[in-house]
Order: sequence, then structure tokens, then C-alpha cells
Amino acid sequence: MKNNLIAFVLFLLLSNTAFANVTLPNVISDNMVLQRNSDVKIWGWANP
Repeated sequence: MKNNLIAFVLFLLLSNTAFANVTLPNVISDNMVLQRNSDVKIWGWANP
């Protein structure tokens, strides 16, 4: 139980540092339909 709590706290701390503001083009939006089992390249922009 104690190990699970420690792992959860570490996950919360590390997930906050992994946040990035990614901007996607207007072509990629909600309700977009993609074919299953196909390779799709998605592009966008973000600050380093």
C-alpha cells in the first residue's frame, strides 16, 4: 500500500513537468475520421 502511494505521488510530480503547449493545424480537429490500422503522420508546433 505504501509503495502504491509513493508511486502515485511520483507520477503526479513527473506528469506536471511533461506538460507542453502543442499547436496543431486546423486540418486536425475534433470529429476527425482516421482509417484503422493505417500509419498517420501528425504534425504540429511547440516550444522547446
